[in-house]
Amino acid sequence: MDDRIVIIALSFGKRADYLEPNPVNMRLGAHVRRFKSDIEDGLAQHPIIVAQWEIARWLDQHNIPVDKVVTTADSIRGEDGYLDSEDVIRAARSFVGPGAHRAVIVANPYFHLDICKGLAEKHGFVVMNGWYPVDAVGFDPAPEQLQWWCKGKLRFLLYGILVKSAKAVGVNLHGFGERKPR
Repeated sequence: MDDRIVIIALSFGKRADYLEPNPVNMRLGAHVRRFKSDIEDGLAQHPIIVAQWEIARWLDQHNIPVDKVVTTADSIRGEDGYLDSEDVIRAARSFVGPGAHRAVIVANPYFHLDICKGLAEKHGFVVMNGWYPVDAVGFDPAPEQLQWWCKGKLRFLLYGILVKSAKAVGVNLHGFGERKPR
């Protein structure tokens, strides 16, 4: 059994490929860097880092190795390559196998973090965010943002209601309304 901690970083929002990482994903990447350092200092072990591609790009720019970069190729439920949070958690579980149990989830703490922690628990991880809290990372209201729900709190709340309501009747609205990059 691998007793190392897995840091699972889930992006928030998406711009065109050449404009990533966006400011929110940069802040999420900074959390990964801090948690990696804290784990290495406190537990004298290297965590396993699984990061969605937008955050992995920032980590790479800061010379922080990522063990598994999750890309749209890992998408299962999304259409047109949309990568949802469960795809990221599932890819992390598949990468680390059943032996790794402890995880720190890095995601936007405005609703998204709690959703992702629940998904991680569903996939057999013991979530350790009590030791590694994620501070507010904000939203990306820029015109370049392709996901309307990542531009502000009210939009994200509305998106969550739409996705949950649609799921109740068997419809997948993950990624609903995402603009295509120009």
